[in-house]
Amino acid sequence: MIRQRKKHIRTAAGLCLMALLAATGGIRTLGDCPGSYEVSWRVVYTDSTHTMTIADTKEGTCPNGTEIYVEFPNTVYVGREVWETAEIPGKRVISGPGLEIIYIIYEKTADLPEPEDPYAEAKGALAYWIQKAKEAESKLTGKEVSQIADDTILCDTEGKARLRLISAAGFVEDAGSHDVYLIARELVPTGICLKEAFGSGIVYSHEVMEEIEMGGDLCRVHRFGIRKSYGDVCSHKYEVTVNVEPTCIKRGVMRYRCSLCGEEKTVYQTATGHTDEDHDTICDVCEQSVDTPVRDTRWYLGDTVSEVVGGKTCLFRCVDEDYVDFEQNHTHCALFLCDTVLPASLGGEYREEDDGTGHLVKVWYPGPIAEFGTTGNYKKSKVKAFLDDSGSKVAKAAEIGVSTSFVGMTEAGKFSQLNDESLSAYDIGYQLMEAKLFCLSVEEAVRYRQYLWKFNGSSTDNPETMRKGTCSGYWLRTPSGNASTYDETDAVYIVDLDRGNIHPAGIHPTGTTGDPYIDTQTTIGVRPVFLVDND
Repeated sequence: MIRQRKKHIRTAAGLCLMALLAATGGIRTLGDCPGSYEVSWRVVYTDSTHTMTIADTKEGTCPNGTEIYVEFPNTVYVGREVWETAEIPGKRVISGPGLEIIYIIYEKTADLPEPEDPYAEAKGALAYWIQKAKEAESKLTGKEVSQIADDTILCDTEGKARLRLISAAGFVEDAGSHDVYLIARELVPTGICLKEAFGSGIVYSHEVMEEIEMGGDLCRVHRFGIRKSYGDVCSHKYEVTVNVEPTCIKRGVMRYRCSLCGEEKTVYQTATGHTDEDHDTICDVCEQSVDTPVRDTRWYLGDTVSEVVGGKTCLFRCVDEDYVDFEQNHTHCALFLCDTVLPASLGGEYREEDDGTGHLVKVWYPGPIAEFGTTGNYKKSKVKAFLDDSGSKVAKAAEIGVSTSFVGMTEAGKFSQLNDESLSAYDIGYQLMEAKLFCLSVEEAVRYRQYLWKFNGSSTDNPETMRKGTCSGYWLRTPSGNASTYDETDAVYIVDLDRGNIHPAGIHPTGTTGDPYIDTQTTIGVRPVFLVDND
């Protein structure tokens, strides 16, 4: 049992304590006292509630009855708080048995005034422009202002400035001008990267709004007014103007008009075919004989059909009138390739949640294709699960087992002129896998290379129309690695919209910006295909 003998000293307030204690140790033993046993002692510098430590505790042992001298300053500064004690340093006799605790009690008496900040005006200006930049970005992207990190606006490298401008421009989907701000530290960003990324499809203005000097650093606030010039490079936002539903024996037809550039196109819907669940040879839907032939079933290159994927109506274009599967079998099916890329952000959303203090904040929840999956196995991937869940009324189930992995990549910048000489194939065994909507394999991507970077019916490569903040490429279903490593690499091949080649990419997000919208999803999207009969 430890016996505590508490000696309280009533207090006043404090300040930066321990020059004196550090120099003297704070405690002096006054002579020897031949006690019969050793006694432990402790000197505690605290407040009246004993919840705050004003200075380091001093402790030791001495013979019972020893007289010690306790030294301490009357005023102590803790940050800007002033703490004082009315007690006077003096002698204390240490007597046992048990631990003797001596409390030196301080009380807070004042706060020192805030020191004048020489950069207050500069900090105020910086805060103003950061807020204005966030508001402009929120208006453009739909993200909450509170979810936009300061670090994405403050740019200290050319690469970071380039990324901000290109990512922001990717969200522009109309002909209006949109302001994008960035604050550059010791660099001068230009809009050249916008022309490099989007070509003639982008028009921009550039203005330096203010120069802010702080601590020897010069920051310039840049405003870029960005708008898209539509025409051949329009990313198209189609609306349905005519809709004739398909029947069991006849195609449907839909006419679309782009709300951005006014382009119109006609899209077919495949005949649904007969349904005879009771097996009486009479169609359960149209009540005709199931032998009544389906009309207009022939598909040709360039024909377009619509399909709903992940809740979004997408256009698909025929790229092969007689698809050959991985076993080199002619399927007598037409292959349709999606005319757009579904970005990794598809299906993600901000939700309001309590932050634990009673305030509601917006929290980003990524969508179903934010990453490829937990492994590089397409059969078990999140991408395949998403496409399977999307379903299809017209697509035919296809055998798409992956039996080959690859090492290497095609030459960057070649786009549809690529060749596969630098790709090495490895047999990884037969895989049984079936799907209606699916991603191309590396072999199929090479076969259909002339379509990989063409979108929305363009006759020339136009990948810039698909580039957005969360879309720099799209997944293939082929893993990277040789026969012994493909299931350990966590890498899958992609079609890269920026680099213009096919190469492996990590299947998980790697962002470290602090912005959940960026850090929780990859920049690789999905461009599905499907088969329909083409007899």
